[in-house]
Amino acid sequence: MDTEILYANIKEYCAQLGISISQLEKELHFGTGTIGKWKQSFPSIEKVIAVAGFFHVSLDEMCGLKKEKEVSKPKFMKGLIQKTLDNEIIWYLCSYHDFMNHKFHPPLHYSDMDEIYGANYKTGSLYIGKKEDALLLYISVEDENCMKQDENIQQLCELWKIIKDKELEIQEKIDEYKKMFFCEQSSIA
Repeated sequence: MDTEILYANIKEYCAQLGISISQLEKELHFGTGTIGKWKQSFPSIEKVIAVAGFFHVSLDEMCGLKKEKEVSKPKFMKGLIQKTLDNEIIWYLCSYHDFMNHKFHPPLHYSDMDEIYGANYKTGSLYIGKKEDALLLYISVEDENCMKQDENIQQLCELWKIIKDKELEIQEKIDEYKKMFFCEQSSIA
């Protein structure tokens, strides 16, 4: 294991989440400066496993042996888009209550978002939000921690458009049912 590559990868993953290495050490209950020492000495495998688990990456990827995440990203987003089109994943407009039980990395506050949608996905949750001109995607798996995903902006825009189109379609159906109901009520009276 090349400790310089390991340290560089940890630094990169921290930057992607908007956290410092010292914040990561606190989250994992490591001593201050523990990860910094890894530039010169080999860490225990348990600590490397903890860091890889925090970032939801394989040990191979953490140690620079394989860039698994880069290969799987387009496939994941294509699947997410298709499952949304096929109504296998149903998105809903989120309320403040949806955020109460989650911890977002990097931090995401409901009040900071223009709009945010959520969906249940397998054993976790998905959140996509619009903040000014940016789209953000967060994933939570089996716990309350939601990690920001760095996805292709073009695919995020495509997913956002599909979600908004489906919302409009549902609203149009609701409006149509309301008109039918009011017409029936008028003819009864």
